[in-house]
Order: sequence, then C-alpha cells, then structure tokens
Amino acid sequence: MKTFLLLFVLLFVSCSNQINYSKENHAKTWVIGCGLYTESFKTYTGGATTSNSYSYYITDSIHFRKFIGQRRYDDERILWNKIDDRIVVHKITRDLTFRKGFTYDTIQIGNYKIDELVKEGKFE
Repeated sequence: MKTFLLLFVLLFVSCSNQINYSKENHAKTWVIGCGLYTESFKTYTGGATTSNSYSYYITDSIHFRKFIGQRRYDDERILWNKIDDRIVVHKITRDLTFRKGFTYDTIQIGNYKIDELVKEGKFE
C-alpha cells in the first residue's frame, strides 16, 4: 500500500508541473521558406528523471497555425520538409535496447497541403 501511495504522489507532483501553451513558453522558431515557419513551445517541464516536452506548429503567422506533433522524450525528433505545395512531417525515435547499437524508427505523422491550410484559416 505504501508503494502505491508513493507512486500516486510522484505522479501527481509530476503532472502538476505541466505548463499550458502560451507565448511565454515559446522555445524556438525555424524558417521553412516562402513565408512559412515552424514554432515550438515547451508544454511540460521535466524533473530529474523526465524530459521536457515540446509541441510543434506550422504557421504563416497570418492565415493559419497547424499543430503537427509533440516531442515528449529527449531521443525523439519532429522533422518537417516542404515538398512542392506540401509540408511532410516525420517523427524519429531512437531504440535504446543496445542489442545492435542504436537504431532509429521514422514515422510519417503528417502531410499537409499549404493551400488547404490557408483556406481553412484555423489557429490551433
């Protein structure tokens, strides 16, 4: 019972450190080109045993802001690439089993047509 209580307290303290999305939590902006940008915001501040989490958005700052993914662990990466009239988003994770060295897994998590994002005009 004491173990359960300890885990509950640790989980509660960990979750209480979450930060809501706001401009104050802006971490970085990357230029994609043609007036498009990727912005990252810190959404969670980790402690001694957890990582910081970041949410990523594609925006043109005028017509739309689209959520494209979240990085929750230090060994994850969110990558984006502009191909013609689209933005393709991938998430890369590292396998830490150490059996055959490090291996990486790449997953496509988004494929967005820029004209449609502008037409929808949503700010997420």
